[in-house]
Amino acid sequence: FSVNFGGVATVEVDVNGLMTAGAGSGVLLDVEEPGEEVALTFPFGLTDATIITFSGGLTGTILVGDHLKGSIGRFRLESVFDGSVFPDGSATLPRTLDLDIAVGAQGYPGQASLGPDDLRVKKDNWQEARWH
Repeated sequence: FSVNFGGVATVEVDVNGLMTAGAGSGVLLDVEEPGEEVALTFPFGLTDATIITFSGGLTGTILVGDHLKGSIGRFRLESVFDGSVFPDGSATLPRTLDLDIAVGAQGYPGQASLGPDDLRVKKDNWQEARWH
């Protein structure tokens, strides 16, 4: 089946669950769990008016505004830490993370703190628990 994102980009899914981005769409695919979980990165924003259309073996439409929370900016942060700070790697306990960040040229400030209940380990990576 095919997934069309607002007429701007497409993703094709074959019978084995393999996903490929449509030619020239600029969509980046990051397969996190083959056949189960993939992260899509778009070179454009999804708006409340964006319609996602499924066609082929699976058909239907999704109006983004009905299902996704609107936001001015939402970012997934991936960082590589100095390993000496975490001598036990992903087994380090307690799992806590405090983050202060300035986003964009304007330096919009933000901060977050995650504790043991907010973090999980997937393979050798710490992840925010709500991402699974």
